[in-house]
Amino acid sequence: MFYLIPTKAQWREWSLPSKLTCIGAYLGVLSIVLAVVFFVWPSPAPQKTQPSVDVGKDSVAIGRVSGSVGDRSVVIGATDSNGNTIITQPMAVGYNAQAGPGSIAIGANARAGLPLATNRVPDAPKRAR
Repeated sequence: MFYLIPTKAQWREWSLPSKLTCIGAYLGVLSIVLAVVFFVWPSPAPQKTQPSVDVGKDSVAIGRVSGSVGDRSVVIGATDSNGNTIITQPMAVGYNAQAGPGSIAIGANARAGLPLATNRVPDAPKRAR
């Protein structure tokens, strides 16, 4: 039938190294068969689901965003295939955001790289008593 499987008489006559070689050969053939089976018949990869993110009012969201976006909000999408957002240029993003030269301001009313004099709120007039 199979000439690859020794009979009991043949097995008894073999030395220990011969028996171990036979067992190793069987395990090698079995591992090759399993590798071919799992290469040809792979399990389906799990689907990656993106959680829904709701962006509120006066917000800034960066990256892959799915969901509702609120009033005066800004969404900066992904700039590469991995979903990363890479910002390399000076910019002001968001409602009433202000950025000076070489600065990045992200968010509602955000300020970056501006002199302090422009950040000062005028004093309220004093009431007479």
